[in-house]
Amino acid sequence: MKVIAINGGLGTPSATKILATQILDSLSRQAGEKGIALETELVNLRNLATAVTNVHLTGLPDSQVEAVLSQLEAADGVVMVSPVYAGSYAGMFKMFMDLVGNERLAGTPVLIGATGGSGRHSLMLDHAMRPLMSSLRAFTMPTGVFAATNDFGDTEQNELGRRIDVAAGQLLHNMQLAAPSNLGEAAASKESRGPVGPMPSTRQMWQGSGVPVQHLAAHSPEELLAQTQSDHQRNRGQIPYLNTNGASGRLRPEVDDFVPMGQLLGR
Repeated sequence: MKVIAINGGLGTPSATKILATQILDSLSRQAGEKGIALETELVNLRNLATAVTNVHLTGLPDSQVEAVLSQLEAADGVVMVSPVYAGSYAGMFKMFMDLVGNERLAGTPVLIGATGGSGRHSLMLDHAMRPLMSSLRAFTMPTGVFAATNDFGDTEQNELGRRIDVAAGQLLHNMQLAAPSNLGEAAASKESRGPVGPMPSTRQMWQGSGVPVQHLAAHSPEELLAQTQSDHQRNRGQIPYLNTNGASGRLRPEVDDFVPMGQLLGR
């Protein structure tokens, strides 16, 4: 198995790099105790900063960035660590994550960590890092690791070391469970009768020439469907929307039965 750690720290020396290294060390130690062959690798975004920026500015791929993205996709587990800047993760960390997409980390166990000047910044893990990993469909470990400046000097109680061991143990355990990376739609049953036909919208059932609700029971499903389809065709394309480039357009076919809330409420 292989674990790759992404260090979003840009400083030299970097407390975030130290945290990432300690997490990888804990993973290697625990894997060795369980007889698990584990390979670890640390990627410092500081070394990719120029390449990541160029990809965003030019839209052209970069071999260094592509190599790291391929490693992420192939990894059995991932460690993501970033310093806290203005209550969130570092800008360069976010720029790199914007290139990951929502398929490479789908279902992959991920351990999140962060560093900051004091424990007051620890909420960033749950308010910023965890939602980011969820948007990428990663399987985020329940325990995150936050390290304040004074945590690195606490050699007697070693609370940081204990937190790292707990989180690393969770990551290693879930890597062993081989969480599936393909979270796509399940295959259709052999007994499936095909796609479900168009369904009448709320507006079509309650307004216009649609069938009154109190008489629904007196009509067959085929009659109701024919009536609502007729209403649908009359109203097709009348609801404007904005394309992604800001230009006015019409609703896409898959959502052209959308009804604004104002019409639903009869306003």
